[in-house]
Amino acid sequence: MISAAETCLGRLLGDAGRAELRPQAGKVFHMRAGRARFAFRIAADGSLRAVSAAVAPDASVDFVPGQPPQAAGDGALLQALGAAKEGIGPAGGFAAWRADAAERLGANLANWLTAEWGVLAGQDEARELAREARELERRVDEMLARHGA
Repeated sequence: MISAAETCLGRLLGDAGRAELRPQAGKVFHMRAGRARFAFRIAADGSLRAVSAAVAPDASVDFVPGQPPQAAGDGALLQALGAAKEGIGPAGGFAAWRADAAERLGANLANWLTAEWGVLAGQDEARELAREARELERRVDEMLARHGA
């Protein structure tokens, strides 16, 4: 069974990332970020397969907020991981995916709040409210003019 972490990282790595990892096939690395712990073995095709965290790693990378990643272990594996991550860094697919995900989430949330829950007014309702407010303002001005105010 493929884990969610395998699926996400596999999509982010792409062909170039897998090509960087192929020479490291069979090696295991651990990634840690706070309480999250991930362990992967590099497959022959350069893809990642989740393994038990009990499997001894050839390399590990720890992510601590506000600090650069802390890496230890097999230098060749760490270099390959570094080269593979270049495709998912700010200039690569991850940044584009993150922006797209944020845009879609916002659109879906707005749709849900307007169409499903009716909490927010949609564009058509907002335009109608503005039109009615202008009409009310016009009528109040006419009434005040008739009564000499």
